[in-house]
Amino acid sequence: MNNRASVWLRPGREASSRSRIQALEALLLVGIGVAALRAAGQNPLQLGLGWLMAAGGLDALVGLARARWKPALELRGARLCRGRDCRDLGAVRGVALSWYDPYLLRPDLLAELRIVLDWGGDRWIVPLTHDNWDVLWEALREKRPKMLPWWCTEAVHEALAQTHEVPYHVPLQVSTDVEDPPKWVLWLSGGVAFLAGLVLNDFTSARWGTAIPDPAVYGAGGLAAQLANRKFKKIRVAVRPRRERAP
Repeated sequence: MNNRASVWLRPGREASSRSRIQALEALLLVGIGVAALRAAGQNPLQLGLGWLMAAGGLDALVGLARARWKPALELRGARLCRGRDCRDLGAVRGVALSWYDPYLLRPDLLAELRIVLDWGGDRWIVPLTHDNWDVLWEALREKRPKMLPWWCTEAVHEALAQTHEVPYHVPLQVSTDVEDPPKWVLWLSGGVAFLAGLVLNDFTSARWGTAIPDPAVYGAGGLAAQLANRKFKKIRVAVRPRRERAP
């Protein structure tokens, strides 16, 4: 193990790309919410909608920062380093998997699975969105023979089946089969949200004399379609047997 080249554990290209997209979506939601608030006047429904969208966008941004801004680690043989702090993997007191939810207001954004290394009073976190978490797992198993392989761990399979929502690093020996939802599901969800926005628009115009801004109505329809696409998409995870894995 000590002769192996060092590897970095940090967010890869997929995680970085998806994080930028999520940040842009969150900023767009904040912008629509602010526009709704500025045009709300004394309309309580529109005020509530504006605050809800703005708060949801801010929560997505804060949660993204909490989930992604983790220090990079370097695996050097049997030693794990965080900056200048290097520790032998044999000194780890405990290894656990833990779900972490960085969002407060967004039930549509999922919790993320992380490896927690307990050094005895000090814990290091390695999210499964980091590249080479599987290499670290194998290195830990060399020091802890009773530790299950990651491909035999139910929580890891559950996480990898959510790669369409969370940018997990997918090991090379894993294959995924993505099944998109029927198009009618997207059209129906977006259309229902759009029609609901029009009904609310007429209601608020008649009741309070102010209409919900068109961007909010169109945005609600688009967000509903996007949410349906994510929630109804299915991913099947398959792991090649150990004997077929590359050495």
